[in-house]
Amino acid sequence: MKKLDGVQYLPQGRTQTMWLRIPAEAGPDRRLPAILIIPGGGWGNHFGNKYIATAEKLAGWGYVVAVIDYQIVSDQARGVNYLRNMSDSFPQCLHDCKTAVRFLRHNADKYGIDPQKIGVLGSSAGGHLAAMTAVTQAKDGLEPANDGLGDVSSAVQACVSYYGAHDWSTWGFKRGAVLSDDDRQDQVRGSTVKWVDKYDPPMLIIHGDRDRTVPVAQSRALAAKLKEVGATFEYWEVPGVDHGSCLNGKIKGDEDRVRAFFDKWLKGVKK
Repeated sequence: MKKLDGVQYLPQGRTQTMWLRIPAEAGPDRRLPAILIIPGGGWGNHFGNKYIATAEKLAGWGYVVAVIDYQIVSDQARGVNYLRNMSDSFPQCLHDCKTAVRFLRHNADKYGIDPQKIGVLGSSAGGHLAAMTAVTQAKDGLEPANDGLGDVSSAVQACVSYYGAHDWSTWGFKRGAVLSDDDRQDQVRGSTVKWVDKYDPPMLIIHGDRDRTVPVAQSRALAAKLKEVGATFEYWEVPGVDHGSCLNGKIKGDEDRVRAFFDKWLKGVKK
């Protein structure tokens, strides 16, 4: 396995890091599908390096895997509430995720990636951003404009979202709180449920029904919207599970389920 750390995927002037794990067999003559991991952290922490073990697990499944850091909340806005955390860094946090996808596709030859087979995986804040990356397209006005990658597509072909926040009109702030104009705008723009349509890539949604941080109602709302529009998705509500990360051993069977999902949609493996 090839390990590349400290890869700068953003244009000069901003520094965000990508960690890459590339199976030995990946190369020009054997292109592998890729998975982008978007870490959690309440839209306010850089935890990319904590997902390296997860990246190496997925690389062992035969994927080129990248983990990123992305724009987080400023010190001035930090800790007001989750909506403020998200809104303060939005849409740049989403732009960074999309630029990372574009970077992988643009460098497909270099890293041995099949540019038509890129998936995205995230938990908590990363689960929100993974889903947003999957359901928004150029027509939605949320694409990065100045990342130096021209018209390279940010589209992904599969998405796994753990514990995500998907409807900011119902969560992320205290009832009666005074919201800024930016907060109110991003309640809409940052809500996954707003952008869903039947053409979205297949999505696997995982959420514990005892989540005390992001209510399970958030993922239920996304699943209901995907069902309403006729999109392809799987919804797994896990009994007795609180908030957490992805593929960390706390959900029995999630490795098998996530692997089967990505293998189906990125490798064409039928089981």
